[in-house]
Amino acid sequence: NVELKEMSKDDKRNTLIVELKKTSNLNTKTLQAKKNDELATMAVAVIYLRDGGFRTEAQLNRMSDDDHRNTMIVEVNKATGVPVKTLQKKTNQEIAGIAEK
Repeated sequence: NVELKEMSKDDKRNTLIVELKKTSNLNTKTLQAKKNDELATMAVAVIYLRDGGFRTEAQLNRMSDDDHRNTMIVEVNKATGVPVKTLQKKTNQEIAGIAEK
């Protein structure tokens, strides 16, 4: 995406915070306190749940980042049979990768 390439690192971060604010129950101050990799990890779970049709944006908006992760784990377990305990040890990115297989 050309527009994304032209954005500064701070603009990318702020855009991600705005988007995550729309899809979680976390406030802006809490999101701003997170590191970039934490924000990216949160985004993986939100995108998986929303784009996979597992939760609507309205449902996601009432959930915390922990709720997003736990819901993603449950949905991937249902779809793949990979044990929950195994998924809990993985990063959100690794879990999403398992779901794509």
